[in-house]
Amino acid sequence: MNGLCVRVYYVPTLRFAHRVVGWIVLVYAKAVYMHGPI
Repeated sequence: MNGLCVRVYYVPTLRFAHRVVGWIVLVYAKAVYMHGPI
């Protein structure tokens, strides 16, 4: 029961975090490409 609850909350959070990290990396890469290394 407890493990199932953890999994139910953990999977969407992991997907959301992965999406946010990917977006941040994309924005950072674009900034480096436009303005040079920070």
